[in-house]
Amino acid sequence: MNEKAIKYHINIGKKVSTIYYVDNNLWLTLNNISELFSTNINRVYQTLESLRKRVKIPLSQYNRYIEIPLQSGISSRGSVYSLEIAIAIGYMINPKKAMELHKSSLELFKIKREPLVKENRGFFNRLFL
Repeated sequence: MNEKAIKYHINIGKKVSTIYYVDNNLWLTLNNISELFSTNINRVYQTLESLRKRVKIPLSQYNRYIEIPLQSGISSRGSVYSLEIAIAIGYMINPKKAMELHKSSLELFKIKREPLVKENRGFFNRLFL
């Protein structure tokens, strides 16, 4: 899929973060995830690898390359991770901020009026079994 992402800024506690909407889902870069949870990219990546090994979820379900809109109407192809995996990583690194991300993303879902949480519930539940 080569659909361009829609860029949103959402409030997570006292921080404003960027989140991308594409293919009826929300996506974040590793950099976005590390900033949200006040850690470094290395720790986010290690936590992601730990989750991936434990839950055995195919990479294609939570990672993809999308056209990320930059300034001046230019876009760049970049790697992003699903909201579900970002929240799971967050609960392992900084549970309070993970809950804030979850709450803020639900508000964005209401704005988009898409039943995203319902569609992805099975995937999300598998992360915490």
